Amino acid sequence: MVPFGRKTPVQLTVEPSTVAAGEEIICRVDVGKIDAKVQGGRIELGYLNSYCRVSRDSAGEDSEGWTTEWVPVQTVPLFAGTPEPGQRVFSLCLPQEAPPSVDAAVAWEVRAIVDRRRGFDAWDEAPLVVQGAPGMLAHRTQTPTEYATEIPMTVELTTRELRPGGNLAGTVTANPTVEQHTRGLRVQLVSERHEQDGIVERDVEAVVTLSGEAELRPGVSISSPFQIAVPADPAPCWDAKYNSQHWYLEVVADLPMMRDEVTRIELLVAHGRKEPRG
Repeated sequence: MVPFGRKTPVQLTVEPSTVAAGEEIICRVDVGKIDAKVQGGRIELGYLNSYCRVSRDSAGEDSEGWTTEWVPVQTVPLFAGTPEPGQRVFSLCLPQEAPPSVDAAVAWEVRAIVDRRRGFDAWDEAPLVVQGAPGMLAHRTQTPTEYATEIPMTVELTTRELRPGGNLAGTVTANPTVEQHTRGLRVQLVSERHEQDGIVERDVEAVVTLSGEAELRPGVSISSPFQIAVPADPAPCWDAKYNSQHWYLEVVADLPMMRDEVTRIELLVAHGRKEPRG
C-alpha cells in the first residue's frame, strides 16, 4: 500500500488479513519524520457500508440512489503523548457482531491517520476480509412465522438453516377458513436485501409447485410434502448499519383476481458467496 499524505509518511500493515468476527488483528504502523503541522493521530477499525436510499432533488422529486458511509467500530490513539516517529504495534479485536465482508455492501479496513493542523492528513489503509461469527444470526431461525389469513398454511421444516447447493425439505398443510378457488399452491425461496427508506431488493431464487388448480373448502385440509433446491452460491445473511440480507421460504396460494395468500418463514444462510445478487 502506498502511503497517503503530504508530509509525515505513514505505513500500515495488518496481520492476518482474513479474520473471523470476535478475533484479534495485529496492526503495525511506521511513522516517519514528524512535520510541524502534526497534532495527533489515531487508528480506526471499521467498514465502508454501501446502501440504497431515497434522496430528494431541488425540484422536490424523490429518487433512489446508492451511497457509501464509513462506519467506525473501534478507534485508538496513534500516539501515547507527543507525536514521535517510529513503529507502533496495536492489537484490535473485531466485534462479535461484526457483519461479514460483502462485495458492494461491506468492505472492512484499518486506517492509520496522522492528524495535521490546517493541512492534509497523512494516512494509510489496509483492507480486511471478515468472516461472520458462527451462530451470530441464529436468532433468525426463531422469528415467528407470518401466516396468511384467509387460507392459513402451516409449514413443517427439517431445518431453517440453508446449506449452499443443498435441499430444504418439509410439508405444507393448507387449512382454508373460507371457500376459495385457487390456481395452485407453490413454495419459493426468496432473498431480500433491506435498504434504507423501506427499499427492498427482492429475488425469487427457486420455485416448486405443490398443486394445480383446485377448490379449497373450509374443514378440508390439503397437505403436500416438498423439497426445494438451495442455490449453490447464495448470498449469506448479514446485518450492517444501513442494510441487511435476509432469506425466506414463502408458501403462496395463487388466487385469481385477488391478492395471493402468503405464509412466510425466515431462514438463515450462514455461509455463501460474498456478493449479494443485484
